[in-house]
Amino acid sequence: MRRKKELSGISILVKLIVAMILLSIISAGIILSVALNEQKQIMEKDLIEENKRLAEVTARSIEAGYATHAWPFRTLNQINASEDILFWWIVNPKGEIYLADNPEMYGKKISSAYIEAGKKVVVDHVYDGEDIKFLIQPLNIGEPGKVDALCIGISLKSVREATTKMIVTSMGYFLIIVAFACVLSLFLARRFTGPITQLVEGTKAISRGELDYPVAIKTGDEIEGLADSFNTMAQRVKSAIEDEKKARREIENIMNTMINTLILVGTDGRIVKANIAAFDFLGYSEAELIGMSFDEILGPKNKEEGGIELKNLLKEAAGYAVCFETSYRAKDGREIPVSFSASVMTDEEERLQGIVCDAGDITERKKREEEIRKYMTELEQFNRLAVDRELRMIELKREVNELYERQGEEPPYDLPFADDKIVGES
Repeated sequence: MRRKKELSGISILVKLIVAMILLSIISAGIILSVALNEQKQIMEKDLIEENKRLAEVTARSIEAGYATHAWPFRTLNQINASEDILFWWIVNPKGEIYLADNPEMYGKKISSAYIEAGKKVVVDHVYDGEDIKFLIQPLNIGEPGKVDALCIGISLKSVREATTKMIVTSMGYFLIIVAFACVLSLFLARRFTGPITQLVEGTKAISRGELDYPVAIKTGDEIEGLADSFNTMAQRVKSAIEDEKKARREIENIMNTMINTLILVGTDGRIVKANIAAFDFLGYSEAELIGMSFDEILGPKNKEEGGIELKNLLKEAAGYAVCFETSYRAKDGREIPVSFSASVMTDEEERLQGIVCDAGDITERKKREEEIRKYMTELEQFNRLAVDRELRMIELKREVNELYERQGEEPPYDLPFADDKIVGES
C-alpha cells in the first residue's frame, strides 16, 4: 500500500525520462546483440571458407604426392603452422587414422559416415572440451571406388577473442549511447512536460480563485492551443462568476430594499434565506432565523382551520401562487397579521427546491377595518334608536287622532305616510 502511494507521487517528468531511458537501453541492447551475432557468424564463415580453401590445396598436394609415392609433408607442416588449425588427420574409408600431426592418433577410428559420403562437410565437434569446427575433405587416393579423407580441426578461439573484443568495445559505445539517451531524454522530457506543468500550475491557481493567472506557452503545437483554450476558459469562468456575483448582489439589493418580508423555505421546512425586512419584522438575527423551522413563525391561517403545515402549503402552492391572510409570530411572542403569499420554486428539471414566501404587515389595515367595524356598529345602533323614536311618535299621533275621531272632531295629524312606513318597517 505504501509502495503504491510512493509510485502515485512520481511526476510525469520522471516517468517519461525513465521510459525513454529504458527504451533507449533496450533498443541499443537489441541492436548490439544482433550486430555482434551477425559479426560472429561472418567471422566464423570467413574462417571456415579460408580453411576450406587450404584443405582443397592440401588435398590436391596429397593426391599429387600419392601418385609419385611421396607425401607432401611440407604442405602438411604449413597446416600445423596455422593458429586456427588444431590438428589434421588422414583417414581411410573405414574411419581409421593412418597419418596425423600427432603420432598418438595413429590407428584410432572415427565415424566413417561422412567419409563414406565422399563429400566435403563441416560439422560441429568438441575437442579437448572446446567447441570446434570439424572439416572433412575427400581424397581420391587408394583403391578405386573408395575415398580417403583429410580431416582438419578448426579452432574458434580467434572468433571468440574477436567477439569478446567487440563486446568490450560495444559496451563502451553502449554506455556512451545510454549517457546520450539520458541527456536527450531529460531534454525532451522537460520540453514535453514543461508546458504540462504550467497547465497544472494554472489549474491549481484557478482552484485557489486566481482566475487572472496566465498560462504562457509558446510551443507552436497542440499544447499551445490547449493553453490558449485554457486561458479563454479561465476568463469565461471569471466573467461567469462576476456575472453571478452581480446578479446575486442585485437580487440581494432587491430583497433587502423590499418593504415586505421575503423568506425562502427549503424542502425540509426550514428557513434557508430571508431579507433584512424579515429580520427586523420578526426581531430575530440572521443566525437565529436561518435554519429555524418555518412552522415556528407561521401563525394560523384562521381560527377555524388552525395552523398551516408545510405539506399542505406545498400542495396549495403547486403550480401557482397562493394568497391568504395569516399571522407571523415575532420573537417576543406577538402575533402580527400579514398578507401572505407563497409559490413553489423548482429547478430546470422541475424538481422541488423550496417555497418562496412573501408577507406584508397589515396591522394598520386591520386597525382601520376594526375602527370602521366599530363605527358601523355604533351607526347601526344610532339608526335603530332614531327609527324606534320616530315610530313611537307616530304611534302617539295615531292615538291622538283616534281620540279626536271618537269625539267627532277632525284628527289634528295627517298620517297617510306613517302607515306605509310602519308597514315597511314591519
